Amino acid sequence: MRPVALFLAALATIPAAALAQDGNSALRKSDLVRFLTGTTYSKSEIAGIVRRSCLAFVPTTRDRQDLSELGATERIFREIDDCVKHGNRPVATRTPPPPPKPLAITPVKASVSAMAGTVATFTVQLRRGRTPEPGVRLVLRGTDAIPGGAGEEIGAVTDSRGRATFTVPTGTRAGAYPLTIAAPEGTTLTGSADLTLVTTPATARSVTLDPEILAVSPTEHDAPTVKVTVADAYGNAIAGREVEFRPPQRAGFVPETKETDAQGEATFSLPARLLRDRDTIGVYVAGKQLATVHVTTSASAVAANVAAGRTAGLMLEAARLAATGNHAKAEAVYDSVLAVDPNILAARLGRAYVRSWQREDTLARQDFQGVLRVDTANVSALTGLGYNYAWAGDWDDAEARFQQALHYAPENIDADKGLAYVSLWRGDSTEAVRRFQDVVERHPHDAEALVGLGQASLKAGNTSRARDAFRRALALDPTRADARQGLAATRVVTRPRVELSLWGGYTAFSGVNDTPLARGNGDTGQFGVRFAEAAYWLRPNVRLWAQYENGLTLDNIAFVRAGETAPAYYLGGFVNYGAGRYTSRLEGGFRDLPGGVRQTLVRGEQVFDVTPSTVVKAGGWLGPRNDHRTEWLGYGAVGFQVAPRLRVEPTFFYSRSGFPGESQRRVLLYGEYAFRNGWKVGTGIAGGVSDLRTTPSILPGDPLLPDGTDREKLWDAYVITEAPFGAHRAHMLLRHQQILHGTGLTVVALGVTLGF
Repeated sequence: MRPVALFLAALATIPAAALAQDGNSALRKSDLVRFLTGTTYSKSEIAGIVRRSCLAFVPTTRDRQDLSELGATERIFREIDDCVKHGNRPVATRTPPPPPKPLAITPVKASVSAMAGTVATFTVQLRRGRTPEPGVRLVLRGTDAIPGGAGEEIGAVTDSRGRATFTVPTGTRAGAYPLTIAAPEGTTLTGSADLTLVTTPATARSVTLDPEILAVSPTEHDAPTVKVTVADAYGNAIAGREVEFRPPQRAGFVPETKETDAQGEATFSLPARLLRDRDTIGVYVAGKQLATVHVTTSASAVAANVAAGRTAGLMLEAARLAATGNHAKAEAVYDSVLAVDPNILAARLGRAYVRSWQREDTLARQDFQGVLRVDTANVSALTGLGYNYAWAGDWDDAEARFQQALHYAPENIDADKGLAYVSLWRGDSTEAVRRFQDVVERHPHDAEALVGLGQASLKAGNTSRARDAFRRALALDPTRADARQGLAATRVVTRPRVELSLWGGYTAFSGVNDTPLARGNGDTGQFGVRFAEAAYWLRPNVRLWAQYENGLTLDNIAFVRAGETAPAYYLGGFVNYGAGRYTSRLEGGFRDLPGGVRQTLVRGEQVFDVTPSTVVKAGGWLGPRNDHRTEWLGYGAVGFQVAPRLRVEPTFFYSRSGFPGESQRRVLLYGEYAFRNGWKVGTGIAGGVSDLRTTPSILPGDPLLPDGTDREKLWDAYVITEAPFGAHRAHMLLRHQQILHGTGLTVVALGVTLGF
């Protein structure tokens, strides 16, 4: 027998009172053994006793092995080691530890530069003395003051190496922004806590010309000048950028290149004697044509030159307003520019874009096409017109414009993304993934392309690739709401394999008299289980289930009023296919009707995603009975995404009971709003007409239908909610149905779906 076992056998003869330990005297090994083998103290309590009392011995390797076999935890061994380390002296007798050293912070880089519209990364090191300090939450103050930036202070927590990394949106306005690192209240930081974010202009996206139309006289000997101002998409002037003037290929003309000054300006001179009417001069920045100077010898154009000089400042202001989302104000500024001179193409192009963003499609197209009539190779106009067509669902026209833009500028990323979006929005997710992947490979730091890749991958059923794309997009630009929403959607798709649902409810009837459930009063009610389901996700796009249904509605009120129920049992499933565009559902089951009638049940639905915002549904229900009667119902619906979070769906129902002359028609309008936290609230209202037999069709003697009744009007209204909690969901239903001037039904139901 092992020595530890013999020792335990001996301990069994010791009275229980002798095993008590007050925690004030040093512990022997036998004391520890008694505590570990008894039930008086928990393991955490034993660790506390060791901490307070310490040990009367220094454990050997064999002692540790014995204590481990008896169940000593890591915490108990830590207290034992701490006791031995301090010479077996209890905590109370030890010398108080020296005060902690202050926290010192050291930036890896105190000043960081990044382009507008991107993100900058600051990393700092936090130490206490020479020891890294993990788990401390730091706040970067000043980020809320960056125009177009995060709009709030940004926090970060130090890792195991004591490092904290802040990802800061650079905003839209170039400049230097002072930032300061702050620790939790009551914590003092030493070292350098001051940082500087330098937001530099982004890539050149626009050029303002002064003048835009160069009016000259063939007899003129002076060299007219054109001032070029280069700016990014946010209206920031770009200094130190090379601008190339490419005049017509004619004797005496040579391309000229200059660098913009601190105000983003460069001035070019042209020999007037060599210029001809209708000449065009291309303005190129970084190899891309961003503007065109038009030459005219018309005397009336001299006034246009003067006007163009006055509008240069307005053009910059309009660009800033458009970049910050003030599209209506930007349109008004462009209108004022064009009122002075309707021939300024840059103003017409800018107005086309802001009109397109406001979905003023007809006006936007007029502006885009007006620019293209003057400059057929204007890539910005072609891509803008392409997106305008795509947003309206004109896929072929959109694709043609993007292809034209790529013909003139093969590396144009906006046109490349436009072709990818066309594939995504028209439902070809496989082609969309391929195209977005090509864009991302060429432009790995473009957050919008990564979001598009994530959306296409999610539509194609590749949740893993979608999640990776959304995370990469957020790493580049933490302010992108579409990337956050896409990442949340991947969590929804990655649903649990098994789901169990249970609904219970209370159903109250009004206008019911002399029934088995309510004799002598006008109301009756029932509690019960209304719905139960066990479902299994065979694949992310394939779901199978078994269901129990016992819903009480005006369709089977005759059963309830007769004290009967007719629960139904189903087996079914659905599959999503065709790159996510189609969903088919089919179920089969049965129910036993009062009077010994067995009814077979078959129901199904087909869903078509016509566009990303439009869904068409068609479905029905068939119920042949063994008394040679067949009930059936058919319906059709069209769903519209009228806003990013609001969906509406009108539906028409038609049904027959299987008895001659009995039918029902209903129209339902349903709306659903999805909140950012995943909650959904839907409401519906329906109205309809039932054509009835004079004799009840299901149960004889049903007081619902007095003799002579052949038509009834009914209406139905309900509110349904769904709240997700991790892998689980909670549901609630409030519903009222009413036969006009007759029987009413009110339902209150609660449900829960558990995911495993």
